[in-house]
Amino acid sequence: MTTAKKPKGPVIALALGLLLMTGCVPEVDVVWLPDSSGFVFIRDESLVLYDLQRRAERTILQADWLDGGRPGVSPDGRHIALVRGELSSSAVQYQVFVYNAAGDLELESPVLTVKRETPDPSIITSIGCGAAEWSPDGRHVIFLAGAGGVNNFGVFDTDSQDLELVVHLRPIGVSIHCLPNGQGFLAIRGNGEQSELVIVDWDGWIYQLGGANLRHV
Repeated sequence: MTTAKKPKGPVIALALGLLLMTGCVPEVDVVWLPDSSGFVFIRDESLVLYDLQRRAERTILQADWLDGGRPGVSPDGRHIALVRGELSSSAVQYQVFVYNAAGDLELESPVLTVKRETPDPSIITSIGCGAAEWSPDGRHVIFLAGAGGVNNFGVFDTDSQDLELVVHLRPIGVSIHCLPNGQGFLAIRGNGEQSELVIVDWDGWIYQLGGANLRHV
């Protein structure tokens, strides 16, 4: 598997200049393509691809739920994952969609419902876009799945097309950190007073980071 080169100084400067000219900073979260030929972002209910060589943007997809959030670009650059979230007073429903660069829908996950422990009648039902991240092997799409102030992880297996929730874990800050070998991700287990860094595999097994060996807990 070939590792994509990171964008270098002049390319980064050009990209930032283009973003400033189009008025996209800081409202959008830009995601680079693996070959550094361009980047994708969400703006005005649209998924947009900017081609650095052509210095032109192209709308890949338009949908009323594309409001904020961050698209996830697969390691081979051929697929883009989007997470749709629908918030209500009693739950949040999540669904993952995988598109190709032409905007054609290729995969659609089942709906994952995360119930709130205490319903909140003051919440107005709304639909938005979450932040997606691919595992390095291109098999899993992971995203933060929260309800009632609790952040968990949702994992979509693009092979089996199962969508599951990994519970009782918190993200590290607001970022998702997949392992370089594609076998899982890092998370925090515990509460604010006592917590630990753990590794979680795609089946939900948790491993402590202690000493030279990983210990399953």
